[in-house]
Amino acid sequence: MQGKQLIIVGAGVAGTIAALLTRRRLGDASGKIVVYEASKRYRKPCGEAVPSWILKVVEEHGISLPKILYRLRVHVFDVAGVCKRTIEDVEWVIIDKKSWIEELRRRIEDVIVYQAVSVESVANNTNNIVFDARGPFVGDKALWVWQSYAECSHSDSAMLRVTVNPFGLVWVFPRGKSICNIGGGFVNVKELHKLREVAVNEVRRIIDVKTFVSENYSIIRVPPSNISVFRSPNIVRLGEAAGLIMSLGGEGIRAALLSAIAAASATSLENETICFNKLVYVWKIKNLILQSWLQKKLFEVIKWLTAEKICELLKAANEDVLRMWFEGRLGLWEVLFGVPKIVFIAFS
Repeated sequence: MQGKQLIIVGAGVAGTIAALLTRRRLGDASGKIVVYEASKRYRKPCGEAVPSWILKVVEEHGISLPKILYRLRVHVFDVAGVCKRTIEDVEWVIIDKKSWIEELRRRIEDVIVYQAVSVESVANNTNNIVFDARGPFVGDKALWVWQSYAECSHSDSAMLRVTVNPFGLVWVFPRGKSICNIGGGFVNVKELHKLREVAVNEVRRIIDVKTFVSENYSIIRVPPSNISVFRSPNIVRLGEAAGLIMSLGGEGIRAALLSAIAAASATSLENETICFNKLVYVWKIKNLILQSWLQKKLFEVIKWLTAEKICELLKAANEDVLRMWFEGRLGLWEVLFGVPKIVFIAFS
């Protein structure tokens, strides 16, 4: 793929990092990179947790490190209060995502244009290579989520609770000694007042919430309609725009970051022409594609199961596979080893 200009649509994690690294890689490429962003204010703070090893990747690529708010080493996966499973010694960090995005935007402020544009319209110019980094604002199957920062009593554990009726997920991520990031989203619960009511009730089943400090609504795409990293000959999708999101936890920062790094590494400048190697990009994100696809399929299966059947699956899951799942390092061999047993139980 070749073009005279690189257009990046979206300046969240994926878009800002792709712009930062691509500009560095292309060297003197003045005027060849433009980033379009609809809003000057970053508005999607709900996901703030990443496996701690991601920080090493950030540092290795010369990217500004985010502020760490809290470290978590215990993860509790709960199924509607019927059963739970605890994974220990897998470190995640809670980051100040909003301030990080703002800092990354400052580092590329000379190439950002704050204007809403259509990906298709900028791609109509065949001289453009387009990185679609719009996050959740792509495709259908929007799932509304409610999120709040709250004063709470917590046990230093990240908690994910699957609900059955309605099917969905609530989360509790400590981000300070007495502050938590809490929230939830549920299939077919689209009325915002009802969404808040269900989420608050479910969260209060697992922790003591004292005061809501702030509240927000946002959208995610779980499961993604499809996982597609290319759209038309000159559009490359990054992160959640490509469907690279972990449906059973809503984790998106890791996929956004790693796909942006991969996209930058697949880009080069030859004789004043920007070149993009599609094979390099796909190879570098192959595990993200695999993990996203697997979680999409599991999501679509377990939403029809009873709590008891989901508990059977959770109990049967291999400890090492679960650990690698939480670490974000699940690869092909782990999937081949662990998934057939889970599929057998789900349909038995």
